[in-house]
Order: sequence, then C-alpha cells, then structure tokens
Amino acid sequence: MGERKLNVQPLITAIVISVILSVSISYMIIPKGKIGATGPIGATGPTGAAGSEGATGSTGATGATGAQGEQGATGATGAQGEQGATGPKGDTGKRGPPGPGFGELIYDSGWRFVPKGGNRVFITLDNVNVFVYMVGRDPGHWKLHQRHYGEETFRADSNELISRGASWLINDDNELVIIRRDDDSLYDEIRVWVWQLPS
Repeated sequence: MGERKLNVQPLITAIVISVILSVSISYMIIPKGKIGATGPIGATGPTGAAGSEGATGSTGATGATGAQGEQGATGATGAQGEQGATGPKGDTGKRGPPGPGFGELIYDSGWRFVPKGGNRVFITLDNVNVFVYMVGRDPGHWKLHQRHYGEETFRADSNELISRGASWLINDDNELVIIRRDDDSLYDEIRVWVWQLPS
C-alpha cells in the first residue's frame, strides 16, 4: 500500500476563523470601562503662516464733522483784473457852493408870458443883493434878444407916441416884477435869471 499525505490546509483555516469569532464575541460581551480624565493641555504650537488677504469690506458710515481749524494766513494779493464796463450815469449831485468873484444862481424863471401893457411878479427875494439878467423871445422874429431892453419911446409918422420894450424892478416887498410896454411886439415870452451876489 502506498503512503497517503494529510491535507492540513482546511484544518488551519477552520482554526483561524474560530479564533476570530471567539475574540469578536468576547469583545461584544465584555462591558466598556469609564472614560478617563482629560489630560493637561499641551504646549502651544508655533504660529502658522499668514493666510492670503481677504476681500476689502464695505465703506463705513461718515463720521461727525470735526471742529473748525484756525484760519490760515492771508495769501498774497493776486494780479489786478481787467477794468469792467462803465456803469450807468448816476443822479446829478447837489449844486455846489458859489465860486469866487460872482455869486450863486438862485432863480431861473423859464419862458413866461407877460401881456402887453401888463406886469407880472416872477419871484419874491429874501435878499435883494442880486444880479438880474433878462432876455426876450419873439417866435416871429428872433429866438433870443434884448431889443428895446428897458423902454424905448418914440413918435410915429402920425405923431403918435409909441412905447416898446420890457424892463424889471424890485419893489418894496422884495418882489421881482417884469413890466411890458403898451405897444411892445417883441417880448412875447420873457426869461429871467437871478444870482445872489456875495455879501
């Protein structure tokens, strides 16, 4: 009879499986013990490398206005600018004082009518120390004249007495009176100026 070899491989496999099952069952049956106390904190490790910069945050609210600072020094005067346009003409000022040697014009009658053979008071004066200048106007002949200034009396061819011209006087009431002669034809309008003479 020849010699037979024993195959032990299945036996070894069965033994290994039995051991694994035995350990597993023991682990499931044995209760776990209590968790032990926490050990002390270990030493702090070295700081890690800085991370990349994060995105910029939104702008915050505007703060309150601060107190006003002191006024700075005055800067240098700038160059003079161009001259502006001429403004409108202003109102006429008051009459100035009289010049030396004559006097102040105190009255201008304007052109006024005096009837033939009549007289008219032009102004009452406060002071009779005055200079009076009179002219006449006749639209039909002369625009300005002093013909027959005062009075001119003559006889016509018919031997009729003719009186022409115009004159002035200051009466006891300080009234400046203009007189026109009966036959005058040249002083249809009369104008008088009066100057106050220096004392």
